[in-house]
Parts: sequence; C-alpha cells; structure tokens
Amino acid sequence: MNMFEYTTEDQKDFIVQEGISMLQSLFDPQNQGFFGPRGQHMFRNAALLLMSDPAGATFIDIPQCFTDPEFVKQKLKYVTDKAVYDYWTKEFPASQKSNDAGEVITWFSSKWGPFIANTIMRNTLGQVKSGFNIREIMDTKKIFLVNLSKGRLGDINANLLGMIFVMKFQQAAMSRQDIPEDQRQDFCLYVDEFQNFATDSFESILSEARKYRLNLIVANQFMTQLTEKIREALLGNVGTIVCGRIGVTDAELMVKAFTPTFTAEDLTKTPNFAAVTKVMMFDMPSAPFTINLPPPMGEANDELMKTLKVYSATRFGKTRSEVEKEIESRWSAAEKAKGSEIGGPEDAKPQNATEAPINAETPKPLMDTSGSPNTASGASQASNTGFLDGWLSNNN
Repeated sequence: MNMFEYTTEDQKDFIVQEGISMLQSLFDPQNQGFFGPRGQHMFRNAALLLMSDPAGATFIDIPQCFTDPEFVKQKLKYVTDKAVYDYWTKEFPASQKSNDAGEVITWFSSKWGPFIANTIMRNTLGQVKSGFNIREIMDTKKIFLVNLSKGRLGDINANLLGMIFVMKFQQAAMSRQDIPEDQRQDFCLYVDEFQNFATDSFESILSEARKYRLNLIVANQFMTQLTEKIREALLGNVGTIVCGRIGVTDAELMVKAFTPTFTAEDLTKTPNFAAVTKVMMFDMPSAPFTINLPPPMGEANDELMKTLKVYSATRFGKTRSEVEKEIESRWSAAEKAKGSEIGGPEDAKPQNATEAPINAETPKPLMDTSGSPNTASGASQASNTGFLDGWLSNNN
C-alpha cells in the first residue's frame, strides 16, 4: 500500500497535510513541539519531492531524502514546483552548515525507525504500486477486511496503518466528486477502536463524507479516549448512537443525548447484551429506547477463511522477495547512476519551473480507463483463474 499514490495533482496537498496530521498524532499528540513547524516543513518538502517522480515513491523513502544526496538529485529533475526546488538546492544545503545539522537529521529520521525496522511495515509501506484500489472497492461494493493486530505489529505501527487506511478512504470518497451524486454507491466503513486512528482531520470525514456516500460506523470504549475536538465533532454529526453500559464519567456526558427518557444512572446500570440507542429514521432522530444485542450469527469456517486469505494474497499481493528487491533497487538506483551523470542539481533544473521536464511522465492513475483495479503483478495476472476458482472446482 502506497500512501503517496494519487490520481490528480490536487490530491498531493491533501496527502501531505494528512501525513503531517498522522505524524503529529503519533509523536506529538499534545502539540508540545516534538513534531513542530521545522519537522513539518522537512516532511512537506520531502513528500512533494518524492511525489514529483512519475516512477513513484513511498512513505519509507522520506529519510533517504536527508541522508542520500544522489537520491535527491535523481528526483530533482522531475520537480516543477519552484518552492520545492529551491528548498533542496538552496535552503536545505545551507542548513547543513550549522553545527546541529546532523542532530536535526537524526532527530527527524528517527521518527521512521519503527516503520523501517519492522519487516512487515517496511514491506507493506514500501510498495510503489498498491495491490488494491480503494475507490474501486467502494464503487463496486466489495468487502475489504484489515487486521491491525497490535500484538503482531506493535502499537505505533498498527496506529499508523489505521490512519493511512482512514486517509485513503477519505481521499477515495472525496474523489467521487467526478460523478453525479445520484450515481454514488453507499459504502460502509466500520472502524473499531477508532480513537487510535483518528487525527484532527477526522472531523472533516464526519461532516463531509456523507455527501460522498461514505457511511461511518465507529466504536470505542470511553469518551475520554478522544480529543475534545474529535469528541465534539462526533456528538455533533453522528445521527445514530448505540450506548452499552458505561462508567460514571461517560454517563454524565452521554446522558445529554438520551434525556429525558434515560438518566445517567440508567446508562451505568444497563444489563449485559443490551444497549440504549437513538436512531436516525426518515431524516429525523427517534426518541431514545433500549435494544437487545443479538448473539454472533453464523458458524466459523476455518477452511474457507484460510482459502480466502490465500486467494487474496495470490490475486492482490506480492511475495516478500519481490517487495524487498523493489525497495533495494529503488534505494540503490541513485548510487548506480552516480558515475553516469555530469553536473550538479542545477543542471537538472527545468528551464521553466512551471513547466514539466521533457522526460517527465504523468503519474499513472490507480484505476485504468476500463475501471479495473491495478492489481499486483505475478502469476495471478497471467490467468483469469485464481486460487479460489480452482479450490471451488475441486470441491464441487
């Protein structure tokens, strides 16, 4: 999954701003300056530099921009934004003359340590071409399941992936402005423990996503897990509220939504497998009432689950060796080209910073003109018959 993948130039600024919000939520949730204006400025220019390359780049390539001059030189020839070009040819080289230049780069690059050192994260975020298309999933009503187990990934890695997925769904939803509203298909996004993935920009999803037919169902344990900004946006925009048994602190806050039918004491004494709810029906909120929660429906089928996992990996995934080879090739390309080029970064500057270089290519869209997703390369593309098709034919 590539966080820096985009279909229009307008989406680049959205990706950069969301990236800054994610890093702030991870490393500076209280806005104490641990990831302040300086870090944001470095990330912004590095991200715009990487996204200018038509060959693509990824989130984990950010540290390379500050530790590998040849890597930057390879990207500069595609830059058409004068502000970004001046940063890498003037401002950043000048900043390296200070005594604390090395410490600043180490401080900034260390933020990527948990992601690059973790093999799963590095291989997941290091792919230039995503194996699936969120917009295509939404428009064709497909089911997309994401398991962000903290026991396997760790807290910070699971939170980052969750934030990226929420951002990609928001980006895909807003890209629906290119089709009439009556043609937009409803898509439901379920987010459990959503406080781990909610940045300050999450309020814009709550207030704007409905017109793009993105329906949000979010769940969390207690209200103090949320920042005040997100909590107010949640209570002000959500039409349907389902509240199980909660503590005294949350009851004093949530009782406002269920008054006068229920009191705060009622919310703290709700029995097991029951809840108090207020539902939006026919564009009007209903009176609060109680409901019984149904038990789990259906029976687990471990064999089918394993089969679906293998099928998904076969059709949409890449092998670990393929991904690691791609990352290594991308990071070592600048070194290989070092002896073949003459001149400094200035020689690569376009004649007009507002015009694209002659050799620059338009970034490929996430979906081709036929509407089919850009799936991963491999044996699955060579045939229309996938793993699940063969499994079904053998068991019929």
